[in-house]
Amino acid sequence: MTHSRAAKHDGDRVRTPTEMAALQELEFAIHASPTPLLLVDSHGQIVRANRRVEQLFGYERGELLGLDVEVLVPESVHAHHAELRDAFIELPTSRAMGRGRDLHGQTKSGALIPIEIGLDPIERAGENWVIVSILDITERVSAERRIRMALDAVSNAVVMIDARGTIVLANAQTSAMFGRPRGQLIGKPIETLVPERYHRRHQVFRTSYLNVKQARRMGMGRELFGLHADGHEFPVEIALTPIESPDGVLIMCTIMDLTERRRHELETQARNRQLSALNADLTQFAYSASHDLKAPLISISGLLKFAGDDLDAGDLDEVRANIGKAERLAARLARRIEEM
Repeated sequence: MTHSRAAKHDGDRVRTPTEMAALQELEFAIHASPTPLLLVDSHGQIVRANRRVEQLFGYERGELLGLDVEVLVPESVHAHHAELRDAFIELPTSRAMGRGRDLHGQTKSGALIPIEIGLDPIERAGENWVIVSILDITERVSAERRIRMALDAVSNAVVMIDARGTIVLANAQTSAMFGRPRGQLIGKPIETLVPERYHRRHQVFRTSYLNVKQARRMGMGRELFGLHADGHEFPVEIALTPIESPDGVLIMCTIMDLTERRRHELETQARNRQLSALNADLTQFAYSASHDLKAPLISISGLLKFAGDDLDAGDLDEVRANIGKAERLAARLARRIEEM
């Protein structure tokens, strides 16, 4: 179908001057738009394509006119896309496609590009046509991939939730920490990771946090627990950071598993108790040793003094007797020290 024929005919029906004028106005708006735009008729044929679309998909000027719109869709979904297109024509409503989903367009060379699409129905001669706006999100997808790579390198679990508490992003450590594949986390409520007895309290807290929206630690002064997929609970520490995005406020939750820290704390407490008990034993031992050693030493000292006095008096027998007693006390003291 040539450019002029597409402008004047819908099948074999000749357009009226009024219809031609309206179509020309629409054509001008499409070609003047900085956004890639298509005009598709009720049969799925491309009636208009501006230069931005042609450049995005690698086509020459006018090359797309008269082709089925499925030419811009990956071959693997051609049939499904045609079914969706026919259903949309039956019940047309303005809507966005691709937000939150993995949607791709196919260029003339066969390359796939990530896109988001807006559909706006218009009525032409009693038929439903569609203005298709196309947004190339290659840069956004690349940026998101870089962010995911950076988050996956973090040692802590990182979860992003929206204002409704729905998980929109989770890093690899989150899957490892909670025992759930990433695909089972995205789209689930954050309470999935919280023990059931805390669900109501957590929902109230989450709602109140959105009114404050400032970076802070969660649960200061109280214990927090995460819920593993196998049902066991583990202590956690959580930091919350609000992030403004085109989709509204998102909350980044950084989660640290405190299991090892708590284990070390308990081990340290146990060691401290052991050291305290040992210190008490040593204190008692020192007291006992001091008492047990002091008495014999005093006796030995007294005997030696007596021996000195006896020596001055010339009583050698007494000197020998007192020295013998001192020797026996010293030997007994030596044995006691060895026993200690």
